Amino acid sequence: MDQFDGRNKGSDGSKRRPQVVDRAMFKREGDPVTVHEPLVEIDTDNVTHEIRTPVTAVLSKILVKDGGTIEPGTVLGMIDTV
Repeated sequence: MDQFDGRNKGSDGSKRRPQVVDRAMFKREGDPVTVHEPLVEIDTDNVTHEIRTPVTAVLSKILVKDGGTIEPGTVLGMIDTV
């Protein structure tokens, strides 16, 4: 089982701690996902990011709620490779 997260670094490579909001999960638990498919949208400071699926898999567990504030590096969910 793999995990995906919302890691964020500054443009100079330094770690920063912006407020991160899990804006929308595009899939539900048990849904199949394909490599590079948008999976979740998060807001950091003034930027919205799409987190894409790293592999073809099944979304087995969502660990955050839509609209919740999370820390950078928080595990957002778990995927089982097929």
